[in-house]
Amino acid sequence: MKIDLGGGLTWKDLPSALTFVALLFASCGVMKTVSWWRCPRDDRPPARQFWLSPLFESYWRIRPSSRERVLHLAWRLTWMVLGLLVGYTLAPWLRSRCPPLSWPYLTLPLVPLYGGSITTLLQLASATTGEILPDHHGHPWRSSSVGDFWGRQWNTWLSDWFRQVIFLPLRRRPMTATFLTFLFSGVWHEVLIAVPVFLWTGISTFGLMTTYFLLQFVGMALERYLPRAARRPFFFLVIGGLSPFFLNEGMLRILLLWPPAR
Repeated sequence: MKIDLGGGLTWKDLPSALTFVALLFASCGVMKTVSWWRCPRDDRPPARQFWLSPLFESYWRIRPSSRERVLHLAWRLTWMVLGLLVGYTLAPWLRSRCPPLSWPYLTLPLVPLYGGSITTLLQLASATTGEILPDHHGHPWRSSSVGDFWGRQWNTWLSDWFRQVIFLPLRRRPMTATFLTFLFSGVWHEVLIAVPVFLWTGISTFGLMTTYFLLQFVGMALERYLPRAARRPFFFLVIGGLSPFFLNEGMLRILLLWPPAR
């Protein structure tokens, strides 16, 4: 028996989603351990601050709390949550009228809303300590290039970690560091998404995430040969145009956006 969650969702993919959350927290713990080990002893923040924070190397961007910043975060969280509600409300209607190949593009706007709403909630919680955690994202859709998107606008918390753990040791070989970063990102997403979906449903989406991130590396390598005016259109092509590799069936199941079987 399938239990409807509203919006055409069922409990079928909930175990995969919960496993994803558990693996995410576990992997972040491992990454923070690596970060602590790599950080010079004199540069380490207080242990309690480090382990209770979701950050990796982003301490220098922590800001003092203020009434204006708290109100801004509360407003941002409000419209992000409303955006998610609208997305889930429209999802069944769109699926019934649009071909499956269009679903990754239709659901793409929900991805930054997920991460943004969770991290904004963490920022509001951190404001009670007198400090506010730095923003998780910059302005992703204002990015001027593929490199700008991944290096400065998207998931800055993780970017800080990559700089310390991969780029600093390989600073004389930046392309090698970039390749390893995207390879790590692909494998990490396979573990977080493809593994839970396969364990609970038997459906294999292995390789799609890694393909997406390696294609991002190729895009970054190619855009260096493009005129500056062409880099922004190329950014939309590489990030958005290849989204079916990222928002594949496994990812849509983790997000509880895959249509229930009839």
